[in-house]
Amino acid sequence: SVSFAPSDLPSFSPTQSPTMESSPPVRLRLHWTRSSRWQESSRETYWCLQCRSGSCRKNSTIEVDRCSRSSKRQRFQYYKGDKSFRPMTDPSLCFEENGWDSQSRPIKLKRCNGSSRQKWRGFKEKKGSPFEFKSGRNSKYCMTQSHHPRSHEKVFPQ
Repeated sequence: SVSFAPSDLPSFSPTQSPTMESSPPVRLRLHWTRSSRWQESSRETYWCLQCRSGSCRKNSTIEVDRCSRSSKRQRFQYYKGDKSFRPMTDPSLCFEENGWDSQSRPIKLKRCNGSSRQKWRGFKEKKGSPFEFKSGRNSKYCMTQSHHPRSHEKVFPQ
């Protein structure tokens, strides 16, 4: 017989940690419109957020680079329960802000701990819908790279 009460016996197929509802895997692309002019060009270009330094690991900086369908460094999920962004390759890591208004304080990947520094608001799952990521600590700050995108620019709240 099946019981949902706690038990001292091990589960047949335990999970690594409690499950939490998350978005499908996404690439976080900078929004572009026909009136956008980046590097003095009106041609559409595709810029995405990614983990710096080859892979998504603890202390990796989040940066902007050209979008790549095959790059695992550009695949993230939004976890609704704790309002965190996590890399697909290691969901134990979360985007964490480290202060305001400075490229010297970029968003980095840190072990998820539920801190307000790891909470982000504004994500929309609808493909193609523009949105702004606002800091969970202070909603007047948005994730940005500060100007026209260029490869490997750090992302920070401003």
